[in-house]
Amino acid sequence: MRRLGLLAPLHPTRPLTRGPLLALLLASALALGLLLAPAGGAATAAGRPADGAGNPAGAVYMQGRDLHLRDGSVLRLDVGPGQGESTILLGRTPRGWAVATYSDLYLLSAEGTTRLGPRSTDLENTTLLGRDRRHVVHGYSDQADGFSLEVTDLDGDRVLSRYVTDGTPTAADRSRVYLTGDRGLRTVDLATGRVERLVRKGAGLVDLARDVVFVRTTRYGSEIGPTSLSDPGERTWTARTEPLVISPDGRLLLSADGTVRRMRDGHLVRDLPVPRRRIYTQNLGWAGNGAVLAVVDAGPDRQAMVRCAVAGGPCRRVGPAGTGSITFPTQVSGSNRQP
Repeated sequence: MRRLGLLAPLHPTRPLTRGPLLALLLASALALGLLLAPAGGAATAAGRPADGAGNPAGAVYMQGRDLHLRDGSVLRLDVGPGQGESTILLGRTPRGWAVATYSDLYLLSAEGTTRLGPRSTDLENTTLLGRDRRHVVHGYSDQADGFSLEVTDLDGDRVLSRYVTDGTPTAADRSRVYLTGDRGLRTVDLATGRVERLVRKGAGLVDLARDVVFVRTTRYGSEIGPTSLSDPGERTWTARTEPLVISPDGRLLLSADGTVRRMRDGHLVRDLPVPRRRIYTQNLGWAGNGAVLAVVDAGPDRQAMVRCAVAGGPCRRVGPAGTGSITFPTQVSGSNRQP
């Protein structure tokens, strides 16, 4: 076996004094510790990766039953394999992370998994976490002419349950749910269930934090653009796109077709170099302001994630492919709509 020579004297013909000897022994011990340290980055006392290690996506995401946090730690949803393959990450609440499965709603934290209640399994369904982080909104339908709207609080209690003739839940705050569709923008009051129409033309993305709603040029038109949510008027610009979510700093718009546009003027900044047929259009999100995360087809019943810099260059695979669905919080990826 080859000797590393870590303890060999610096000057073989001259004996070491006490000071240099102690320094050499300390340096040798440090070097030996580095050689024997496990690969994959430093770990905390609890056995979890230190901040920044172990999460190549640079963002919170869920893959199957595993919730991957920004610090590299992983929380596992305690459900059976049948439910663990089709999870939807809704976002963070004061009591943990809200997660939807095929048939149930849960809260997930370091203390464990708590079931909030059932979730409809109808063909058409939309789920999101309200901006107040205290209400889970779920709309579902097996028909094209209307849907049922349900809102649940963090105690699992039903706050609202009513039938709505048109629209899809797009956003919610502490008092209202915002519905958009071909017949415009409407709100449903959580306390009374009263419906109010705000915009008559076809509407899409609603961003409550930035007071923005995207409105079409006509009810069924393909051109759409942003205007004020509190005082809808002329659109700043229009484009043929399907707005999905605005970047954290409010400067860029990510759309379901994989395009990135400037919010200021609609200028096309990036078109993700991923074939449209491979992108799961409702599983796109932001990793900060400078990169987009996209979930792509990785083979029969398998999904993978790629990270694409807004500035350009190829998209790079991050993390392993798997059979479990990959989703990002609805705060960074828009409401989750299926199919």
